[in-house]
Amino acid sequence: MSEALWLRRIRLFISLLVASLVFVLAFHLYHPTTKRNAEAAAKCEAIFGLVETLPNLPHFQSQVALKGAETPTLWTSRTLEIMDPYRVLFLQQDVNLAVAHAEKNWSSFVDGHDCAWFAALIRPLWQHGLTRLRDEITRDSGRYNGIKIGTAKELNVVRPIQFAVTEKEWKRRVDEMTTQILSAADAKLLKVFRNDRQKYVELTFEELAVPTFIEPETLLTKAYLSAKDPFSTYFSPAEFTDFSQELAGETTGIGIQAVRTPEGLWIQKVLPKTPAAKVFKAEDLLTHIDGVNLAPISGSLSRKLLSGREGSALKIRYCRAQKCKTATLNRQRFSPDESKIEYELHKGSKAGSQIAVISIPSFYGRSPENPTEASSSEDLETILRELIAKHDAHKIKLTGVILDLRGNPGGYLEESIQMASLFLGTKPVVGLREPERNRVHWGTKHEALYHGPLVALVDRGSASAAEVLAGSLKDHKRAVLIGSDRTYGKGTVQKLIPLSEIAMTGAAGEVFQGAAIKLTTSVFYSPKGHTPASRGVKTDIILNSARNDGGVETEFQNPPHFADTKSFFKDEEVATELNEPASTVLDSQLKELRALAKPVVNVKKALEEQQLDEAVVIADELAGIMNHTAAANLSGTTKVSKQ
Repeated sequence: MSEALWLRRIRLFISLLVASLVFVLAFHLYHPTTKRNAEAAAKCEAIFGLVETLPNLPHFQSQVALKGAETPTLWTSRTLEIMDPYRVLFLQQDVNLAVAHAEKNWSSFVDGHDCAWFAALIRPLWQHGLTRLRDEITRDSGRYNGIKIGTAKELNVVRPIQFAVTEKEWKRRVDEMTTQILSAADAKLLKVFRNDRQKYVELTFEELAVPTFIEPETLLTKAYLSAKDPFSTYFSPAEFTDFSQELAGETTGIGIQAVRTPEGLWIQKVLPKTPAAKVFKAEDLLTHIDGVNLAPISGSLSRKLLSGREGSALKIRYCRAQKCKTATLNRQRFSPDESKIEYELHKGSKAGSQIAVISIPSFYGRSPENPTEASSSEDLETILRELIAKHDAHKIKLTGVILDLRGNPGGYLEESIQMASLFLGTKPVVGLREPERNRVHWGTKHEALYHGPLVALVDRGSASAAEVLAGSLKDHKRAVLIGSDRTYGKGTVQKLIPLSEIAMTGAAGEVFQGAAIKLTTSVFYSPKGHTPASRGVKTDIILNSARNDGGVETEFQNPPHFADTKSFFKDEEVATELNEPASTVLDSQLKELRALAKPVVNVKKALEEQQLDEAVVIADELAGIMNHTAAANLSGTTKVSKQ
């Protein structure tokens, strides 16, 4: 064989070898599994980039020490709490198993930046918990038949603080929640389920108590911040967008309220002046969005398909009375009805008298990025001016106002300060203890807008900025605080920090693009120096129908920096501002009010309605106790005088 032929063969062999190596390398780099592993490794590395960056940011509490003896337990238990907020997926034995696994792998996690063990632990644990829950729900469908449908008007499930220790306790918890779900079921909606109570319970459980599975690296990031304190957290880019819209009291979509069913989304309500109002009606069934069948996917994912870029189009297939059609709509930014401040008038005991109940669902406000967004304090001021104008024009006879703060989770601190100013003028509203200084926020109105009888209705769901408003009105004796025995107990302030504003290099800079963190930066105190942290704001009158469960009980364990303090306010300020008798509810009047107010509990009404009835009675009694002449002059040129 000639030398030239051998050379050609050698060259061909080398070419084939190189091509094979290139193919293997390309296959390895672009294979889905390899690609996912590389992305997971980058996200894991990014967590440590964030951990190293956070100590350079302004923050109130110390960072979680990665090599601390309690860190694996704290971090892992926080992870399972995030995955199972209602404590129905996991038992305490699952938590113990996860903690033991974390302790075993913690050194490789911290020193080697290895998150693979965590993903291998979490996914099977999650699936096992979900399977166990589904098995329990489907164990005996006949037991659902004895539960009366619709006896409760609203579903109000309290989140347990601890995981169930035994399987018996866990089963009792599932049974209790099942009863609550069916008791609050809508008979019309149940017909959409073809009266399959088991399926209704199963889907409601998943919608209510089982969040969509979060990828392990995102869970670790959330757990790290949550281990720092319960109110610090991480937002993925999509979550950050949703949270920002929530703070603004707005959303983007077509304008419906819908519930997941086995066949798609069943419309409960169509909001006026939205794209949906031109096409849909209540009880229509949405089956497809842009060709995606909604039957097999979760309700939260279905609703995400409805949201999107403002002005963008989407095709929806819907059915009405067994006839199905397809409609094309453009997404629009709008404010859901339930997110805005509204009021309604209730009859008082005297002829023609009326009590205004103003519902404040959240403290929405403007962000620097969107200065044209709605302001809750401005909306409240508009309502108060409207009520006062109607009263002065003798169109109504307003004798009192109730601020309904039940279930209000908070929002912008600045909005609660502005609201307090509408009733307090320039008095001190709240004090903040920060890392390097203490600050006092005062009311900004030169003169209070409303001076008449005032009641604040709260429950264990009234939190954060709602506690700022309630605490300031109570300390100044400007309002009677009624409802549950106390409010939620969130006495801390968080700062929202887009991670694009933080200089992070490498993997962290890329992974966290568009994400944000909510970081606890300070603790707030009422004018008398009380902090709601872990104890809440105590009410003046506990209502007969109020629920006294829920809220924060053991999250903080009352660390030293949450102790009450009066260091924010000078003695003369406290004496002058907190003991001024004009426009206040005095202790003697409060004692008389407790004796006079005897609300009648109506067992046929939901607890929420009963609470409102009791609040109206108390506000009406308060109007009778306070000076009638001054109370009639609501706009404030004459203040309520001492009885």
